[in-house]
Amino acid sequence: LKYVFRKDEQLGILEEIGLALREAPESLYQVVLYIILTYENADDAALQKLIRIAKPEEETKMMSLFAKEILAKGNPEVWAMVRQESEQKGMVEILLGQLQERFGSLPDWARSKLADADLDTLKRWSKKIFGAEKIEQIFQ
Repeated sequence: LKYVFRKDEQLGILEEIGLALREAPESLYQVVLYIILTYENADDAALQKLIRIAKPEEETKMMSLFAKEILAKGNPEVWAMVRQESEQKGMVEILLGQLQERFGSLPDWARSKLADADLDTLKRWSKKIFGAEKIEQIFQ
């Protein structure tokens, strides 16, 4: 990712990243978001190419998702909200994985609570994972 937007290396690096993400498609959102947040010269054509290589069936959906993030870059207030929303989505994904690893298959009510929680609540729950013996203890 460090070299992704060097003029002479961009196309090859994007292709390599896209191919690597085929093996880990769950990381595509975070990688594209990282590129948007990190590189001033990240453009929609480059992001679209990366998504098309990694997960072509998601191209339209993901490009519309990232369009609002790219547009929001010029508006600090909107950009702060987009960043918080992205951090919240990432935290939900991490917690889902940790809870599944710790407790096995999750009940629908637990998934619903995670989806509806704000960022501070998600952070609080993430600290409870290590001491909880039952999944219900996380959400108390």
